[in-house]
Amino acid sequence: GTVIPGWRGDTLVVGNYQQDDNATLNITFDTNGNHTALEVKNSAPLGGTLIFTPQSNVFYQNGSYSLSGNAVTAQTISGDFDTKIAQTDSPTLSLSLDTEGNDIVVNIDRPANAYSQWAQNSSQASVGSVLSTIAQTSSADMQSLISTIDWSGADGHGVTTALRALTPSAYSEAGRSSVIEQNEFDVSVL
Repeated sequence: GTVIPGWRGDTLVVGNYQQDDNATLNITFDTNGNHTALEVKNSAPLGGTLIFTPQSNVFYQNGSYSLSGNAVTAQTISGDFDTKIAQTDSPTLSLSLDTEGNDIVVNIDRPANAYSQWAQNSSQASVGSVLSTIAQTSSADMQSLISTIDWSGADGHGVTTALRALTPSAYSEAGRSSVIEQNEFDVSVL
């Protein structure tokens, strides 16, 4: 099974905890390095997988996020996680994990093709390339748009929909539709 402690730095406190080889502990972190944690009052034999996941619906710059404090504390810890990884449901962000002892660093990257890979035509690909370029220097309003696209669904469909809505052709179609609607109204009045 999977254990997911609370959000935004919340700590799940238990008496004893045993994680077998098929189990997963999922730790969520934010842009400040705060993260959820598991506090075990007694013993904690560890195995299985430890996953670090960024909090969704938040804007992340490309960079390294140092997570402060231990993901698991216990009176006695035996063993270790077989696998430690960073993963995300974002179709536009790539993650990697660096660990040294108790130090955890999650590296987040928004590749140059983060958005354009989901384009269905050259116009959408151009918009996607621009979004990737401006993401690193964007202001709060643009970061809100970018984070909405970043977390629009793991399958990339939301990115494709956003690219379609942001292309010049979307505005052209809306204008054309308005003119046709007005023309039909004028004809019906006459």
